[in-house]
Amino acid sequence: MAQLAAQAALASAAPVAGQPPQDEQLRGHHGQEPDEGLLRPTGMKRLPCRPGKVWVGITVLALTVVNIAACSSLPPSPRSPIPPEFRAACGHPGARVTVRKVPVTISHADCNLTGVMISYPGYGGATVPHGSGGIGNSSGFTLTVHPGTLDVTVNATGTPGNA
Repeated sequence: MAQLAAQAALASAAPVAGQPPQDEQLRGHHGQEPDEGLLRPTGMKRLPCRPGKVWVGITVLALTVVNIAACSSLPPSPRSPIPPEFRAACGHPGARVTVRKVPVTISHADCNLTGVMISYPGYGGATVPHGSGGIGNSSGFTLTVHPGTLDVTVNATGTPGNA
C-alpha cells in the first residue's frame, strides 16, 4: 500500500506529455510571471565592443605624454658638446663663467649664454650681448656672437696680461 502511494506521488509530480511541470503550472505559462504576463530575461547580452573609443583614449594618452615630454626642460646631459664650465650658466643671464680652454664655440641652440659674463684667466672677459657682434680687449680676449645662429666663440691670443 505504501508503495502504491509513493508511485502515485511520483506520477503526480512527473509531467504528463504536453503539460508543463507542476512548478510551471504555478507560474501560469512557460517563462511568464504570474501577474505580469511578460517573459523574464534568461540570458545576459554583452555590451557591444567600442574599439573607436579605445583608440581615442590611447591617442589622447599618447599625445599628453608627448606634450609633457616636449615641454620639460632638462639640463644638458653630461655627454653634451657644452663644456662643463658653461652648463650651469645656460639660460641664466648674470651668471659668471671662467673658461678653461680656448678657443671654444658654444651653440646657441644647445646653450643660451645671452647676458652671461665670460672670462679667461690672464686675458679679461666680457658679457655676451643680446645680438650678434664681437667684443675684444687689449689683452687678446675676444668674444664673438655669430650672426644668424647666435653661437658664441671665446678666444684668447697673445701673451696673458698683455696690455
